[in-house]
Amino acid sequence: PHALWTRLVYLRRTTDERGRIIDLASHLRRHREGYVLKPNRSYGGVGVHVGLDTVPRLWDAALERALAEPGTWVAQQLGEVMEEDFPVVAPDGSVALVPHFVDCGVYSVGDTFGILSRAAYRRVVNVSSGGGLAVVLFA
Repeated sequence: PHALWTRLVYLRRTTDERGRIIDLASHLRRHREGYVLKPNRSYGGVGVHVGLDTVPRLWDAALERALAEPGTWVAQQLGEVMEEDFPVVAPDGSVALVPHFVDCGVYSVGDTFGILSRAAYRRVVNVSSGGGLAVVLFA
């Protein structure tokens, strides 16, 4: 229940996130806005296509590429990403609140814990692809 629905992409029938039998390729074409396509063995946000942010023509091209390389791409249910305003200093020195997508992860080391937070202008929140670390404050 804590992991997003994820499937290796190749021509096949499988179950969707509700347990219904689907043709994977057809389902991903029809419901593009609810999924992400990404390389199975990559990092840094490289090659990630968020259906909600990808026009149908480019989504179809990414899906065709994934189908042509069976087992090297995954489709994953789109998770909710928080959006928060952060102060950003412009080149002229002015400061404005700018919306960023944010994710947070809890980690533990010994008896202590912490939260790592990242923020980016894109829905793919990744430091390697232009995002940054964000401060977590407890009030």
